Amino acid sequence: MQKTKICVKAVIKYNDKFLILFKNKINNLGEKIYDIPWWWIKFWESPIEALKRELFEEVWLKLKEQYKISRSWLVTKNNSHLIGITYLINLNKKPNIKLSFEHSNYLWLTKTEIQNNEYLPNWLVNEINTISD
Repeated sequence: MQKTKICVKAVIKYNDKFLILFKNKINNLGEKIYDIPWWWIKFWESPIEALKRELFEEVWLKLKEQYKISRSWLVTKNNSHLIGITYLINLNKKPNIKLSFEHSNYLWLTKTEIQNNEYLPNWLVNEINTISD
């Protein structure tokens, strides 16, 4: 049976720094898992509704700032088809981040710091690299 899922991701930028989250668990190698806010779109939601809901749930951020689609993408593997939309959110003021139970910590990193960080996964570095300065 083939499955299609749709998700949205949020690249959050304040000044020249990007929000990077730490998952509340570690991978099979005992390493931290780095992340950005992302989630599945529920059947009844629009992408923007999902974006607003999950930003509030994951980092306690109410979306009032400017946002735009950074890129769309797809992954196919076996019988699964994943369609994604990545949004760039430019914040006007530094937010008071409150993490959900899914995350243990966060960092604000510049694009250069992200590109030079050997621990960040390639998919995350690539997400940030698609953002024009």
